[in-house]
Amino acid sequence: MAYTSFEYDIFISYAHADDVADASGKGWVAQFQEALRKLLPQRLLGNTPVIFFDHAEVASNHQLSKLRTAARNSAIFLAIVSPTYAARPWTREELAAFTGGNDWNDADATRLFAVECLEPDDRQAYPTPLDTHLATPFWETHDQLAMPLRPSQEQYSIKLTKVANDIAKKLKQIREAAAQTAATAAAARPAASGPTVLLAQTTDDLEEASEQLRSYLGQFKIPALPAEPYPQGGDAFRAAFTQDLARASLYVQLLGGSPGRRPPDMPEGYTAYQAATARAKAVPIMQWRSPELKLDAVANAEHRLLLGGEHVIVDSLEGFKAAVVRQASKPPQTAGPPPASNLVFIDAALDDLELARQIQSELTQPSALPELSGPPEAVLADLEDNIVDCSVLVLVNGRTTPLWVRAQLRLYTKLRGKRAAPPRVLEVVVEPPENKEHGMRFEELRRVRVRGALDQGLLDKAALRPVLEALGG
Repeated sequence: MAYTSFEYDIFISYAHADDVADASGKGWVAQFQEALRKLLPQRLLGNTPVIFFDHAEVASNHQLSKLRTAARNSAIFLAIVSPTYAARPWTREELAAFTGGNDWNDADATRLFAVECLEPDDRQAYPTPLDTHLATPFWETHDQLAMPLRPSQEQYSIKLTKVANDIAKKLKQIREAAAQTAATAAAARPAASGPTVLLAQTTDDLEEASEQLRSYLGQFKIPALPAEPYPQGGDAFRAAFTQDLARASLYVQLLGGSPGRRPPDMPEGYTAYQAATARAKAVPIMQWRSPELKLDAVANAEHRLLLGGEHVIVDSLEGFKAAVVRQASKPPQTAGPPPASNLVFIDAALDDLELARQIQSELTQPSALPELSGPPEAVLADLEDNIVDCSVLVLVNGRTTPLWVRAQLRLYTKLRGKRAAPPRVLEVVVEPPENKEHGMRFEELRRVRVRGALDQGLLDKAALRPVLEALGG
């Protein structure tokens, strides 16, 4: 999936005659695009942009049609210009397709980039708007003879780095603008009066299945979100997804064997983030996995737990599609009385009780601490009541042992059946030391790691920020 909302982030346009091989056997243009691909992820927080680079010689109208379509659906057009480029009709067709569609306007010429691999005979011979565009020269003259710069030259590296920086900056601007536009449009749309299904972003191998489900819902006049693909990257994705989730009456997620991509600013990954956010919002959830997918073949432990979760339906895709329509078509239930409380239960061992009190003091919602004194049977009864009644269960893993955390989580799993719905379960892991594994995992458990030495059982307030953000405080 592209970094921007376009099908391709960058379209590289060039004349094949300029892809002259050197002693390495590789062409000049091929080496340029390979070097550019390596530089961009570091400048895009680890995200890899999708680049259209055609290796084939244009030999048919079918091939030209493919090039026009790709250029039209690209965020940035990068031309490798030369006298040959200016003379070729195919390159002119590519440029015309880019500037003729794809939200292009004359005021946004910063989406057009050009590098010269050879000195032009006449820059005014370049097709419009390249004839007035400032190109970066990748050539030098020796005795009045123009020669392309070689990748081994320092001047080549400096110029390439400058081009990569400028392209990365523009890609970020395009993505941020698209995210803002999508968020504004979503906020302005009226809430749907009937059922609305939110189809979670899938891994690449399930995109076709997701489109089949969307089309199937359309046959029954059931609206499906998102209206447009989500912008990629943590902040932009979260903003667009939460806007749609607030409007959805049913959350549907297709799950494959891979947990999918994890951008640097969303370390849990798109798949896990969407599932956890839907659970926290208490929207009805339907998840699917194929009967052919065997859990013991899934290497990632956290994703394996998600695949075995209580909302996952193991069925053919056709059977699941029908189940989604049945669920979405059900008349809305009359709302019952609101819950009596929105209790946050902060469970802690005696060694971590001061830290639990510190967390409680920062919260505005109703909260409770464990009662650790009194008859053992009364202490246990109070603990169980809090676990059953709370909307958020917080486990403090500071000075205590993994065995204590493990015992509390086992008790929770035994009591989960007494609840109408599972709570959010947050484990606060204080590091150092880093090795605080207890071997317990289940779908609703989220671990929040904070760093800081426990001074008299307390943490610096700044260290508690991730905990308070996770709790909404």
